[in-house]
Amino acid sequence: HLGFRGEALPSIASISKTTLHTQSQTKGRSVFFEYGKLIKDRPYDGPVGTTVIVENLFHNTPARLKHLKSVYYEASLIISLIEKFALVNPHIHFRLQDEEKILLNTSGSNQLLEVYTQVYGSQVGQYAHEFNFSDYDFSV
Repeated sequence: HLGFRGEALPSIASISKTTLHTQSQTKGRSVFFEYGKLIKDRPYDGPVGTTVIVENLFHNTPARLKHLKSVYYEASLIISLIEKFALVNPHIHFRLQDEEKILLNTSGSNQLLEVYTQVYGSQVGQYAHEFNFSDYDFSV
């Protein structure tokens, strides 16, 4: 649980193609927006949880687009942020994809060392070791 309540979704949906699939224990919904316009809204029957897919962000927003740096720089910021989310939330499955290329895919297994290896690769992950310590004031 990331504490995301969805306040930003209308803004994101207004400047992108946004797909949202959400399923509780009892009911689900799937919606698709194109640049603020609702295209599809239908029942959804999938796994419990929420998936948000954002495509073509800022494509129809040239005023914001002109302030973006290179595609590679902006992508590196997004990748870095999602990697951090994955590392502090090993119980959540993250998948970051650009076109057909999967940039990050974590298991959501709640195994921190596994997610660490999925984020940084096996060359780095093989040297990682879990460390735990706590006293009366703090836990590490």
